[in-house]
Amino acid sequence: MLIDNSSGVGSNREIFISHATIDSNGRGLIIRDNSYVSIIGIWAASSTIDQVFIDVNTTALLSISGGTIFNGGVYECPKQPDWCNGLTVHSGTFILNGVEIRNNNGRGIWIPNKSVTQYQIISCRIFANGQGLNVTGSSFMITNNVCNSNQLPNTISGTETSIVMNNLGC
Repeated sequence: MLIDNSSGVGSNREIFISHATIDSNGRGLIIRDNSYVSIIGIWAASSTIDQVFIDVNTTALLSISGGTIFNGGVYECPKQPDWCNGLTVHSGTFILNGVEIRNNNGRGIWIPNKSVTQYQIISCRIFANGQGLNVTGSSFMITNNVCNSNQLPNTISGTETSIVMNNLGC
């Protein structure tokens, strides 16, 4: 599912998705514009590259409440360092609340760009991934999450201006 402004008429502005199933793609949900995207009850699974992906150079605001992001690269994972991730965010910001991120061969949540700020990861279960969290940025919150059974330790940088607390194993 691609959200972009390639039609030339501008960004979509607001998009609301309820109980979505995005399954078995190269990339599941791709956001390439500046929309506010609200998802309640996501099922994003079995994509090879990323289950949910925000591309570079956007001011997108993604809000996901409830659901599951899992099985990244379950069928194949040809480029392990970059692929098979749950949620990958290159720009914009997001709120993730009450979501299970599990069994992704790459990273459960990957934020490689420190310009991603003011995001929140709250009350999620992040487990059985290649790596649970590999995040950077500033002014973010990672609170009340449970992380376990991930193959590699979490990497969280940019914590000087952020809140990371009340997590179990994160």
